[in-house]
Amino acid sequence: MGARSFRRRLENMISSALKFGTTKHWWLHEGREEGGPLVPAIKWKDGDGAFNLAQMIKVSYSAVVRLFPEIRDLRYNPETDAF
Repeated sequence: MGARSFRRRLENMISSALKFGTTKHWWLHEGREEGGPLVPAIKWKDGDGAFNLAQMIKVSYSAVVRLFPEIRDLRYNPETDAF
């Protein structure tokens, strides 16, 4: 599975975990624990949805930062609803 496939599947997993409130219906694809090109390895604890979701978000952010390092400088101001 290529880097783009890893990232797309990870984004789908995050979306599904948020939609259903759990990660119980997901398991890691072979190779995810080791990571891949442009996508860091992911930690996973069976049955620990909050931990798994946090890890997926962390890895997703890291993958985006690798491609677009300037994203680290983005800040959101909720009072002005602006970046």
